[in-house]
Formats: sequence, C-alpha cells, structure tokens
Amino acid sequence: LGSYNQLFKKLLSQVLLLHGPYAWVWMNYGQYISARFPVLQNHYVAWWVMFLAVEFAYYWVHRTGHTINAFWAMHGVHHSAEAYNLTTALRQSTFH
Repeated sequence: LGSYNQLFKKLLSQVLLLHGPYAWVWMNYGQYISARFPVLQNHYVAWWVMFLAVEFAYYWVHRTGHTINAFWAMHGVHHSAEAYNLTTALRQSTFH
C-alpha cells in the first residue's frame, strides 16, 4: 500500500502539479526568461539552479509539515515510529 501511495504521489506531483505549471510558464515567459538570464541557456547551470530551487521548495514544504497544525496532522504519522526504517519512511500522506 505504501508503494502505491508513493507512486500515486509522484505521478500526481510530476504530471499535474509540476509539468502543467512549468509548461505554462515556459510557453508564456520562456523567451523572456531566456533573454533576461542568458546564463540559464547553459544546461549545466540551469540544472543546478533547478536542483537548488527544488531542494529549497522541498525544505519549506517539509517544514510546514512540522509547524502548521493541519499539515502536522497528515505528516506526524511519518514520525510516529520508535525506529526509523523503510516502512516508516513510506508512511506519508498523499497530499503533504
């Protein structure tokens, strides 16, 4: 069940939540971004910028899971075991 939860979460986040907004931004502002920040035309620099941006966003989403009560209700189960192992790691909410 945990594997299906993780697969659904990845599918939902990658296809609907990330690809859709990314495609919209690129279609509407891609030329402006490319002209304004020519350093991002280098694929290696763009990859590192996106890597850092995703890590930064994940940090803040995870932190809200610890600080906002409504999100802690979904995220707290992930921290409820006495020993941390794979089954504990997969015990995460689909939405947070």
